[in-house]
Amino acid sequence: MSHPHLPTSTLTTTFRIHTNMSNYGAPAPKVVTTYLSIFNQTHQKRLRYVNRVIFLVAALASVLLRLPFKNSRWSVLMFLYQLLLLAIALLLVKFSRNANSVVEYLRAKTMADQVRTSVVSRLFLITSGYYLASAALFFGAYILQLPLLGQYYVLSKEFRKLPAVNDQWVYFWFHGAVCAAAYACQQLILQRNRLRFKYGVSSVKPRTVMFVNGPVIVGTSLLFTGIMAVACPLLYIWSRSVIYKLNWLTFTLLSLDSNMPPRHIGVSNLLSVSFASFVLFLTWEFINHVYETYATVGCLDGKRLISSQSTTPAETLLLGLRDVSEANQLARLTAFQELAFIASNDSPESLEARKSIYSIGTASRPIWLAFLDECSLVIDESNLRINFRTKEDLEALKNLDISTSDEMNDDKNKDSLIFGNSTQPKSPSASTQSIPDNGGKNEIKAETASKVKESNSKSSFASYFSAIKKHAWNFMYEKNKSPTKALPLTQVMKNISLRKQMILESQYGVFFRTTLQRDAESRVLNPVNCGNAIVSLSGILLHAVEEDRSDVVTDQHISEVFNLLERPIRSCTNYINVTPASVYLSESQRKSTTERSHLVIALLHDIAMREYVNLCIKYNFKLNDLLLTPKAFKLAKWVIDASIAQQLQQKQQQISSFI
Repeated sequence: MSHPHLPTSTLTTTFRIHTNMSNYGAPAPKVVTTYLSIFNQTHQKRLRYVNRVIFLVAALASVLLRLPFKNSRWSVLMFLYQLLLLAIALLLVKFSRNANSVVEYLRAKTMADQVRTSVVSRLFLITSGYYLASAALFFGAYILQLPLLGQYYVLSKEFRKLPAVNDQWVYFWFHGAVCAAAYACQQLILQRNRLRFKYGVSSVKPRTVMFVNGPVIVGTSLLFTGIMAVACPLLYIWSRSVIYKLNWLTFTLLSLDSNMPPRHIGVSNLLSVSFASFVLFLTWEFINHVYETYATVGCLDGKRLISSQSTTPAETLLLGLRDVSEANQLARLTAFQELAFIASNDSPESLEARKSIYSIGTASRPIWLAFLDECSLVIDESNLRINFRTKEDLEALKNLDISTSDEMNDDKNKDSLIFGNSTQPKSPSASTQSIPDNGGKNEIKAETASKVKESNSKSSFASYFSAIKKHAWNFMYEKNKSPTKALPLTQVMKNISLRKQMILESQYGVFFRTTLQRDAESRVLNPVNCGNAIVSLSGILLHAVEEDRSDVVTDQHISEVFNLLERPIRSCTNYINVTPASVYLSESQRKSTTERSHLVIALLHDIAMREYVNLCIKYNFKLNDLLLTPKAFKLAKWVIDASIAQQLQQKQQQISSFI
């Protein structure tokens, strides 16, 4: 029997879970809509509001460009033509953001590497192409009201077959091109194309944040205008001959003399293009801000969850979490944002969504475990990157005076009976063993002697072979070793290290320093996903106490989450307290850890610690039944002790205030 025809749209992709169709009357295949298809429809609907804003901004820009020229020609037809050019120019900015918007930090650790990876890339060519076209249309709309429109040539007093090129006209277009290239560079190098999401905020109302950054936008536009007003004339003077040689074909088509005329930028021309560049930067900044506002609205489409538009919301959301394609990172981030909203919110939509998570379902494996797996992968990946140390970092750690007594005690007491371990130790510890009588002593001594004798007989050949290998090694290598050769090599390595440190501390070393912020961001590429994964697991476990009627969340799962959340807490703490040696620290950063508290790693530590505390308080009644690692147990014990001490302190304060 053939499958029934299912209508599909161009934006909707479906996965079909086929059942046995050999028998007549078998159920139809289950269709699971992908999260990406629903998200794309929602995202495109949001970006339509950007188009409306673009036409409004284009109209305002047309008015602003005409303000200094009150006596210029004006007509409705010219206004509409100028408005069309400006609207297309700003639409190109939106297309540029569609192409270059990302949600992850760069992997570069130094400024030089950051510039190289940003500028020498296909993305830079696309971005600069859009902005060059936008600037050309913008300056084309502006020159319509200037006398410079038809003054692209000048009549020379000397005899020429063709008229000379007007140098002011060439500089006019050169200024716009440099503005576009510089803006594209700073957008990629400074990661201003990265969409910024707030932690713990699942939805943003665009009207509330649309005009919040107004002073910042105006200030940034003035800064760019000032830099271009100073840099462009100098750059034009330096590269003038190259510009004329590259554009000889353009001058030939305009029937102009391609030879370089006398230099003449003109003060009035410089002020005119500086004013135009200010309006250009102002519109670009505002359109980029509006785009980011609507692109980061969140996981709610109005008051509905994005996945609720599917007939199988839980399965659709799971597909969104599993979509690791680089081109779909915004959709995946929104999926994690939605899962965190479902896990931590008490709205009717969240309650209904949590029911499907806690349900057993028809599958052999509850869907809750699939969510646990996806969140665990994200948390463990970030944890591994934070813990990573280079060979130089590990060598530097050996020279640090760090006490490891706690680590050794944890290893020694690994099998001891501690709260959080439900299994009994295989043998009683020395502190709890009863004192035997004389017969017991003889038995212990005899047993010990037999074990020692047996171990000695088994290891005699191994010790003999080890001695032979040691003597052979000494005979072959130790005699050839010269202590005088090792000293110069050590000294050379020290000198290289000192020279490297001197270069990094100089003004030229700014481009080659592995700064604290860049190193932290390169380790946690997508902190929003990691933070939302932590919040999701914690929220699901916190609500499971009252809402999990089917006991889908077992003690084993709770133990796994406790052990999982302890790892990022420990790795983030280690990074903040003992920064890798490869990271360049200024004098103030070495003396104080205040700046480290603002790092993205410190923020993840605070999120994980907050959720861990909430879980410890919520599951305090069954902590003795959980299988925790020694470090997770130690952290849980500290949390419980701290909460008890805080409660006692609050009671004492209440009693003292009452008295």
